Amino acid sequence: MKMIGRSTARNIYKKFKSANIMMLHHVTNGSNTISPCILSEENFMTFISDKSFVDILSAVENPQKNNGCYVLTFDDNPIDCYTFSYRVCKEQSIPLTVFISTDLLDCDGYITTEQLIKMSQDSLVTIGSHGASHVKLTDCDDIRARYEIVSSKEKLERILNQEISLFAYPNGVYTKRDIKFIKEAGYKFAFGVRPRPHNVLAKMFSRYNLPRVNLTNQTME
Repeated sequence: MKMIGRSTARNIYKKFKSANIMMLHHVTNGSNTISPCILSEENFMTFISDKSFVDILSAVENPQKNNGCYVLTFDDNPIDCYTFSYRVCKEQSIPLTVFISTDLLDCDGYITTEQLIKMSQDSLVTIGSHGASHVKLTDCDDIRARYEIVSSKEKLERILNQEISLFAYPNGVYTKRDIKFIKEAGYKFAFGVRPRPHNVLAKMFSRYNLPRVNLTNQTME
């Protein structure tokens, strides 16, 4: 069977209606940050000012129905995710997804377990796992990789008393082995860093590496 080229595949991909899943980390005007991926508060307000937003499962399950809509996801659980991003989203009734690295809860500069519980009780918020310690899975042996994937899910489910079905790969990297662990753990979808919208093809063929677009001050320029 003749394989199609990448450019042809991209053109086919573009023909399908899509939703846009955005990946954010810090939303802050401060310099004391735990990640280099920063979006200023002003740029965040500009970005959300003229767009329609849906929750992540609606976008993943029905990208054609939600064509052109946006999803906000936040990684690494920095404190500004709670003090600024969540507050603004709540004020404007914007759904958001927060991917939590469980070992970082209650650490300096990160959200607390109490704040996580409060967010999880809001119907606007979806909680997913971002691994236990935010280590790159590609740097882990089998035992450590399985622990990162499984233990974070189990801990979040104990804390929140709800199913955790979404996983975001730390630093966006993974192997086929990690997808195997994701499936075995019972996650329904996993997200990487792929700079393109999400459509029905992604759900059909890449449900364990769904595309997200990184949103920072640099990418908004």
